[in-house]
This record gives sequence, structure tokens and C-alpha cells, in this order.
Amino acid sequence: MDFTLVYSDCSVPYMRESVRLQIPCPNPIPKVKRVISIFTVPSWFMLGFVYLIVSLTMWIISNIMKTWNFEPDCFRKVADSLYNSWAILLGVSVTELPTSPYVRFLFIIYVSYCFAMTTVFGAFFTTFLIEPGYDRGFKSYEEMNNQGIEYGSLDLVDQIIQISDNEEHLRMKSKIDCSYITGCVERAMFEKNLAVLTGSNFPYFLALKHGVTDVNRVVCFLDTVFDVYVPIAMHVGNPLLPLLDRHIRQCVEAGVGEKFWSEVKHLLQLEAKRKYSENEMYFVFGLNHLGPVFILLLCGYSLSILVFVLEIIVGKFIFLSVTISKIFFLTTGKCIFFLYTRFTYGDLFYKLSFVYDFD
Repeated sequence: MDFTLVYSDCSVPYMRESVRLQIPCPNPIPKVKRVISIFTVPSWFMLGFVYLIVSLTMWIISNIMKTWNFEPDCFRKVADSLYNSWAILLGVSVTELPTSPYVRFLFIIYVSYCFAMTTVFGAFFTTFLIEPGYDRGFKSYEEMNNQGIEYGSLDLVDQIIQISDNEEHLRMKSKIDCSYITGCVERAMFEKNLAVLTGSNFPYFLALKHGVTDVNRVVCFLDTVFDVYVPIAMHVGNPLLPLLDRHIRQCVEAGVGEKFWSEVKHLLQLEAKRKYSENEMYFVFGLNHLGPVFILLLCGYSLSILVFVLEIIVGKFIFLSVTISKIFFLTTGKCIFFLYTRFTYGDLFYKLSFVYDFD
């Protein structure tokens, strides 16, 4: 620096460059995850709870109204009641409308509830499926240390920074040498596991060179370490320095630098080969988007198998109870009928027990 001040005169700066800490950009949120997060976990549980409560309530009321023949068979069985309640939740018509006033009143309330929930869900579904958004990015050096982000250091830049007051980035735990700055900047953009000090324009240049259309999705900065003003150095006492200063001021005021940078970006976009794949507005609807549907299907199969096993166990228990009662009747001379309730698709059969002593 002393050599420059003694043996040269500098013109007015023709360019201002900021040395900034480039950090990994936030990752896009998976589309299916974003769709599922439309409602909170308690909201999803409450939705399922309301579905089960309404299904069971309609089934019970329909069986009570069966005595007076007020209600059709569409809600008299548990399977039919669950099926029709699920159809209402999805906005599909039921097999048959209820006729009794009690079931109809509950039916209207449940339809209104499902309409409100599906309207809210549908309003956000398309938006989140196309543009789900991004995760929360890094806001501090501590967060990067906790996530294991490495710091790419340059000896010259670190020596200059030691003069300034901003030395927080030097406390990064994991450091690597970034003598090849291009590779480090590309790693910070695409692999997203490195933070590196670089000029503010250089990452944009590399991103456009790789064919990135939305540069702000891959180029992110945490803060500005220091600013650099770039002049032209000339021999001490050079008579052309005032003339050069005047032309530089005119070019800066006319925006020649911005015009040049704009043309460079446009040229890079035309010459770049498509190497970076971004999430476009339109995407192929694949099996990964149907993940929640298959999860729900597996839950249904698991529940069906569990109910089937329970029915077999209960059937065996009832058969064993009847066999024991017959043996007891033959040995003691008493006729005993056991009170039991059999649950089969919503039908309740009651058998009263009594004990008759032949003696």
C-alpha cells in the first residue's frame, strides 16, 4: 500500500466491489411435504376424530331409528357409515340421503364442516404443489457451525480482514483452503455445504455461465465483510490523470458499467449450456407425489387385518363359551345361556341369559 501511495497516483474509482460471505441457499421444500403441512398435526388429528365421531353417531342413530323405519340402510352398518362419511369429506355424493330429522341435522353440520375444510385445503393445494417455497436459510455463523458448513479461506483475504473489525467468520470450526476460488464458489452454489468469501458479482457470473435462470435461488450472501473501490494507478505526476478522471466520472454517471454488465449477463445466458436443473413451474406428476395416498392405503389395510384377526378371536371365544355351556348343562342338569353381544357390520344382536334349574 505504501509503495502505491509513494510511486503512483490513483484515479477516481471506476468500480465498486463488495467482498461478501457467500453461503448455501435454502433448499426447496418437497412438494408433498408442503401439501401435508397445509394443516397442522392437531388439525389433521381433529379432522380424523370428527370423521370417526360423525360416522359412529350416524350409525347409532340410524339403528335406533330402525325400529320406526325412519332411516334407510345407508347408515345402518358401520362400513356403510364410514364409506358415506368419507365420501362427504372428499366432496362426493353419498349412496342415499338420510331421512330422519336427527341424522339429517348431523348430516348438514358435517357437510358444512367438510366444505369449509376442503375449501381451505384446495385454496393452498395448487399453489403449494407448483411453488412449495423454501426452507429457512442460515441467519448466523452459529447456525452454519451447527449444520457442519465448512468455511473456505483465502490467505490474502484473511490477512486483509484481520485489519478490520469483522472477524466473526474466522471462528468457523471447519476450514478448507480455497485457492481455487471458482471451485469453491460452485460448491457453495450447487452442493450447498460450503461458505466462502468472494466478490459480489463473481457468483452471479458463474451461475449465468452454468445456465441458471433464477440466480437468486443459488447465490445467497450472509453479510458484507468490506467494500473495495477499484481505481487506475498511474505514475506520479502524470498529466493525463485529470483527463482520465473526467472520462471515468462521465462513464460512471452515464451508467456504462451497468450497461456492460447487462450485456455480459445476456451473452452468458445465450452461450450457456443447460447444466443446472431447476424446479420448473410444471412437473411430471409421479408416484412420489402420491406418497400420502399409499400411506393412507397401508393404514387402511393394517386396520382391516387387525379387525379381521379380532373377529376370528372373538368368534373362537364365543364358540368355546357355547361348548363349555353345553358341557356344563349335561353335567349339572342346568340350562345356562350366556349373554353376549355380537358386532357384525353394525348389527346388534341381544340374547338374554337365564338360568333354569330342572330340579
